Amino acid sequence: MKTTLRGLAIALLIPLFLAVQVHAETASVTPETPANWWQKSSLDPTAEYSGWLKRLNLSLTYNHLTGNTEGYALGGSAGLTLRKGRTTGTLSYDINKKDITQGEEDTVKSEKWTTVLAGQYDFCRSGYGSAAYIWEQDSNNNIEMREITVAGIGSYLVSSERLNLNLFLGAGQTDEDYDHIVKRYTAIDNRTYNMLYLYQTLEWQITEWLTLSQGVRLIHSFSEMNEFSMEDETSAVSVTGQSRRDLLMVKVELQVPIRQYFSIFSSWNLNYDSHPWPGNDSTDTLTTVGLRFSH
Repeated sequence: MKTTLRGLAIALLIPLFLAVQVHAETASVTPETPANWWQKSSLDPTAEYSGWLKRLNLSLTYNHLTGNTEGYALGGSAGLTLRKGRTTGTLSYDINKKDITQGEEDTVKSEKWTTVLAGQYDFCRSGYGSAAYIWEQDSNNNIEMREITVAGIGSYLVSSERLNLNLFLGAGQTDEDYDHIVKRYTAIDNRTYNMLYLYQTLEWQITEWLTLSQGVRLIHSFSEMNEFSMEDETSAVSVTGQSRRDLLMVKVELQVPIRQYFSIFSSWNLNYDSHPWPGNDSTDTLTTVGLRFSH
């Protein structure tokens, strides 16, 4: 199933990305680009466009982390979205790779990055189908590699000039490889499980100079997994039960434009794991201030 879904996402994207060069060479007079087209259906009258649409995002951030790793660090992200007709493709990369200083002398190496490759086809003005392949690494939570393959349907629940609300619901498979610490304490180095995948985004342009964005990602496993606990004094690990696992990500962001194509933003991110590894916290937070280029 993973190979099929991955192939579907790539099949939707390849024609888009390969045609960018052809478009650049043949484009002449370009009509006005619809506002916020990437948040709307290609069949929405306010987002209709006969040619190619493209959007590039670059950002640099200064981050404060709490939870399994605490400290301050720099980060960055890049994203490209392309649309032709009813088909939309997205490629994004977000990285937080740094040495985090804890206290006056202790230094902890932290590496967290996410790559998303997604393809989308609009069936109608309010609905679409989508497939995605996601790579992730998170040393804060002992994840050497997480691969998510998902496909499903989505809806543009609200689509207006100032407010856009989207919801996607799908199913797929998650494959996780863990580091040597997890293997030493639990004898587990890999888990593969089928899951329900929910993704919701909202963007509200409160005023001309202030935009509120919000997003939620939920992964719910269909199978039960062991829950672990660790004795404080002896570091002995035991299994306390079994239940279905939930991975929750929440993001809230405020953005203020400062010049054409440039804006400053601040965001608060929460990551929750209902089944943390022995000795780990279930919740991590990330508070960010950054500079973004969008065009």
